[in-house]
Amino acid sequence: MLTRRTLLQRGLSASAILPALSPLSLGKQPPGMDLRDSGKRCLVVLQLTGGNDGLNTVVPHAQDAYYRMRPNLGLAKGGLHALDEGHGLHPSLTGLGELYQEGQLAVVQGVGYPGADRSHFRSLEVWHTAAPHAPAGDTGWLGRLADALAKDDEQAMPALAVEPGDLPLSMRGRHVMPPTVRDPRGFQLHAGAEQIEALRDELLGASGVGEVDYLRRVARTTYDTA
Repeated sequence: MLTRRTLLQRGLSASAILPALSPLSLGKQPPGMDLRDSGKRCLVVLQLTGGNDGLNTVVPHAQDAYYRMRPNLGLAKGGLHALDEGHGLHPSLTGLGELYQEGQLAVVQGVGYPGADRSHFRSLEVWHTAAPHAPAGDTGWLGRLADALAKDDEQAMPALAVEPGDLPLSMRGRHVMPPTVRDPRGFQLHAGAEQIEALRDELLGASGVGEVDYLRRVARTTYDTA
């Protein structure tokens, strides 16, 4: 039985359990990294956590109440990227305005749920879990999607988080642990990783329980993904 201590000790002696990211590789795109040529569909979610002024993102410039309630913050219609006769995008959203004109962007307003909680933290839990009427669990809606995709191909990488911090709750699954990277262009094995391949496979293929099994699964997923 492989213990957590043994796993960490032997892993460190083999250079690292997780793949080393070479700073020289940043800016170079690894082969096969571009999904556009694979013919596969890919869902990209841009999660902008923080405060967003929705009324100055999609501006309801045709409503008198907008300017009446925002005498100093209201944006003039002339500087907006037109969506329709009553709405426009913030002047800085040039790219989104172009996508809308090309028919590649839809704007959905008033998204919410009945009996919305005004707590910022509870609202984040609802967004991450897609479970507005239940206490926040330990899985998120994207994580559950990754679990479902992994059933079809256990060797596939169903999800990847590009995130400066920890894996967000929305991407935590029951069985899949998506890798979290700061820059996907640098997410590849260092050349020296080949020298410890046999020892690494022995470590990551060993059986374990509890935390040891968790560490093994995360490390195996990270190596396979890189």
